[in-house]
Amino acid sequence: MPKPSHKSRIATVMQSIEQASAVLIAISHATESMEPCDISDAIDACSGLVNKARAELAIMEGEA
Repeated sequence: MPKPSHKSRIATVMQSIEQASAVLIAISHATESMEPCDISDAIDACSGLVNKARAELAIMEGEA
């Protein structure tokens, strides 16, 4: 299986950051009507997306 290209990794990082941003914006608009467990799940999702982006950046840094 070929290694993902630099552009592909950057696209993955950007997509993860954009998704985390979208979740945070949604939370900020809906917090009053959300259950605490739903807020916690959304924050966990953001954390996972940010960690995915960080992992991709670490891989890219190691390849440089």
